[in-house]
This record gives sequence, C-alpha cells and structure tokens, in this order.
Amino acid sequence: MPKGIPRKKYSGEFKIKVVETMRAEHLSCPEAANRFGVQSKTQVARWERIYLEEGTELFHLEKFDSVEQPEKAIVEYIDYYNNRRIKLKLNGLSPVQYRIQTVGAA
Repeated sequence: MPKGIPRKKYSGEFKIKVVETMRAEHLSCPEAANRFGVQSKTQVARWERIYLEEGTELFHLEKFDSVEQPEKAIVEYIDYYNNRRIKLKLNGLSPVQYRIQTVGAA
C-alpha cells in the first residue's frame, strides 16, 4: 500500500460475510475480494485461515469501558480456549481434554 493512504478497516461481521459467501459459493480469494471490494486478495485468504482455524470469535474485538472488563474477558476467553474450544487437529477435543487423554494413555 502506498505511503499516506490509510488502510481500510473492515468490521468482523463483514469479514465473516465475505468468508462464508466465499465458501458457500466456492469462490476463490481473488473472486471474493473483487465481489466485496476488498483491495487485497491475500487479506481475504488471511480471513479465511482465521475463520477455519479459530472460528468467528477473533473477528469480534471488543472495546471496554473499565480496567476490570478486559481482565474478566481475558479470564473467560482463556477458559473457553482451554476447556470448551473444539479443535479438529486434536481429534475433536478441547486442548485440556486432549492433554488428559494423552497423559492417560501414557
């Protein structure tokens, strides 16, 4: 991107819409970028990777009003990430379930 031109910011909802449309209609990254007016096809590829690896939660960044709010959100996310997030790479288990299964098998 040339100097002096600000990068365009896309909302989480927009990114999800692009990726879900791309997957439903079997569009390539360049096709999806053209359809939705995204300047960079590699940006669409990054969105797709995040969507497939982590789901939609990374597209929704929150703004907080106090110091306590992000602290609580971080604790909740760590619990989700370790205990409730299912990963196909871990045979459909959460990271904690996978570790328990692996240690139990040893």
